[in-house]
Amino acid sequence: MIRLTSDGSVDDFSDPSVTASLQQNIASAAGVDPRLVTISVTAASVIITASIAVPAATSAGTVLTSLTNSVGTPAAASAVLGITVESIVVG
Repeated sequence: MIRLTSDGSVDDFSDPSVTASLQQNIASAAGVDPRLVTISVTAASVIITASIAVPAATSAGTVLTSLTNSVGTPAAASAVLGITVESIVVG
């Protein structure tokens, strides 16, 4: 799972194309199919939670390593996801 805080408001993420883009980018960073990523957006700044179903052929550790290497810092997550990320927790 990834939990990140972004600037803006929840309304900024109400467009399905925005959440689809996040879903695709997080899936790419994790090395999984986008259908295995669920995006949830809640208020309090903007908290975005991405839950990732790990395929049977892949270990959770492999996905975690991919995510940590791709989006493990706010700067890296901002670049990969195309949004401003203020904080991120991978794990």
